[in-house]
Amino acid sequence: MPVSDCELTQMFEHVLQLSRVDATQSVAVLKSHYSDPRTVRAAMDAAQRLGAKVYAVELPSFNHPTAMGNDMTAYCGDTALTGNIAAQRALEAADLVVDTMMLLHSPEQEQILKTGTRILLAVEPPEVLARMLPTLADKERVMAAGKLLEQARSMHVRSKAGSDFKAFLGQYPAVTEYGFADEPGRWDHWPSGFLFSWPNEE
Repeated sequence: MPVSDCELTQMFEHVLQLSRVDATQSVAVLKSHYSDPRTVRAAMDAAQRLGAKVYAVELPSFNHPTAMGNDMTAYCGDTALTGNIAAQRALEAADLVVDTMMLLHSPEQEQILKTGTRILLAVEPPEVLARMLPTLADKERVMAAGKLLEQARSMHVRSKAGSDFKAFLGQYPAVTEYGFADEPGRWDHWPSGFLFSWPNEE
């Protein structure tokens, strides 16, 4: 299902509206040379159409020597933002950061969120983004499930194929993702619509 540039911009406009972007907001688009240029352009155009003040922050690519390949989801620690205080302050100054380069699992991301800046990760191809365009109903379902998971103290999964998994819960929070970043200090990921937690370690 090919997605035109116009459609991609319209999708970003929808998601940014859900993320409460308007003329009172500033939006920073975080990118690198490997970011999808169509995604970067659509994010910037959509934010401008909503009246927001828009700017881009471009960082060099970064692959830590101890990382296992180029999969940025598989390494926690140093990023292209590590030690780059000027770039970090530029991101902290925005109301919303649209991350098109995968600033994930880093201390800098947590520091940015603590200032109240929201972060929306959008790195999937446009065709994937189109298939999973978020809605307010998605948030309602995910948050309702989050309340249930927060109250749960165990999980037991069985299947006809032989799975029989049991975990005790409660030591770690339930984390929700619904595809837009609408609250101060919220990180989210478009496309998403799920929640997760970890088993107790004690």
